[in-house]
Amino acid sequence: MSKAKGIPITVTPQMCDSFTANTGDTVAWQSIPANGCKIEQDGPWPFNIGPPITLPSPSTITVTARTGSYTINVKCCAGLALKTVTVP
Repeated sequence: MSKAKGIPITVTPQMCDSFTANTGDTVAWQSIPANGCKIEQDGPWPFNIGPPITLPSPSTITVTARTGSYTINVKCCAGLALKTVTVP
């Protein structure tokens, strides 16, 4: 996803998917389990709050990382919990 004329957007990735977002974009995860989900650090942290982030979160989650790929550990996902946040 990209910014519209430099304006941050809200990205809406599925809870158990890797995703791409720009610096400044807001993240609104979809399909959060009823009992919530914890996202833990696995290397450099790409967000403005945490780690960890416990969803549903009362805070606005923003991508603050610069260009690169960042691995996060999404604890509520069956199988491989490590997901990648790509900042173009």
